[in-house]
Amino acid sequence: MKKIYFIILCTCCLMLKLQAQERLTFTYDAAGNQTQRKWICANCSSSAYRPTEEQVKLLNDSKFADEDKEPKRSLEGFPNPVTEQMQVKWSSNEQIYVKQLMLFSVLGVKVLEKTFQSYEQSTILDFTSLAPGIYVLQAIYSDNLKETLKIFKK
Repeated sequence: MKKIYFIILCTCCLMLKLQAQERLTFTYDAAGNQTQRKWICANCSSSAYRPTEEQVKLLNDSKFADEDKEPKRSLEGFPNPVTEQMQVKWSSNEQIYVKQLMLFSVLGVKVLEKTFQSYEQSTILDFTSLAPGIYVLQAIYSDNLKETLKIFKK
């Protein structure tokens, strides 16, 4: 009788072990932003596993679906650290542009301010008269969102 219970127990454990284990995995870029999400099956062959309709609906209706609607912006300054002049470039995927750049010292004192038109996408900032140290460049976009860039002056 003990052998039968043992065989039944082993069979149950084996069946549980062989069941498909599904889970949702995420992929992130270097900045910590989620770039990909997908369902995986831990012990299925990849050709045999297909997500259910409910899983696909969950992925499509998730809160992450709205992330692509936000405008993509980029603000770059080079060379950094700067010695004399720095080239600053910006771009956006919509009708948004940088309307103002302000440069602040580490103490919060505004040392430079420039305004721009919608067609401009770059400028050159002169650092020759500034003391070595850390500065913060703040870009104000036409939709009033702000982006900052830390700059080191040699």
